[in-house]
Amino acid sequence: MVTCATRLALVLALSTAWACGSSSSASDKGPDPLGDVPLSEIDYGQEDVPGTDAELPLADSLDPDADGDADVVPCTFVTSPQGFRDNCDGTVTDTNTGWTWEKSHQWAASLDEAKKACLSSRTGGFNDWLLPSIDDMRTLILGCPATQPTGECPVHDLASCTNNETSCRADSCNGCATNQGPVEKPGDPTRKCYLDSSFDWYCNLYWSATQVKAKTTGDKRSWYVTFYDAAINVPPSMAQIDSWAMRCVRAH
Repeated sequence: MVTCATRLALVLALSTAWACGSSSSASDKGPDPLGDVPLSEIDYGQEDVPGTDAELPLADSLDPDADGDADVVPCTFVTSPQGFRDNCDGTVTDTNTGWTWEKSHQWAASLDEAKKACLSSRTGGFNDWLLPSIDDMRTLILGCPATQPTGECPVHDLASCTNNETSCRADSCNGCATNQGPVEKPGDPTRKCYLDSSFDWYCNLYWSATQVKAKTTGDKRSWYVTFYDAAINVPPSMAQIDSWAMRCVRAH
């Protein structure tokens, strides 16, 4: 039989326990949600502290027009000293001509393959890409006056250059000094290119769509530009064609 005195003793004991428990914070002494280590004993690194700025994107990395999508990094339209603007969508616009180019190069083992690659390209969301003519390619040459669009090199997208490449080409098409262009390779200033830095770095041989007269069945050669020396030439035979670089331009 529980007497009144017993009941009173129980109440006093419980009250004392509650009062003592209120002096310790659960957040200080309670177990970590991921384990049994008290939170007060966990040594968080600066970048791991829950609720700190370290776990959030930096303010200047957020796009204010991204509708709250913190993963979208803003892009500033940067225009090079030569007038090429990176559109931040895989394309570069030449503000001198108004033409838009693919920022990255592709590879093609034949002229037909290069043309098809441009026709099927959807870079930047556009579907009107073409393989550039030799005149288009010459607009990309920097720092070598002889092979730039108005230079002495007589190679153009004309019948005279497609029917007889030998008589069309001249010594002025030999370009300029190798690896001495106005644009340094990132991280390697000893290598300099005649192609703007807005494009990805590849300064070798690029296809053009300006085909020359076939010598044999299956002969599909075209004029090309080598951007390490800004030279314009055509391969003597199909046997010398392996896999060349290509960069598409939007129809203009």
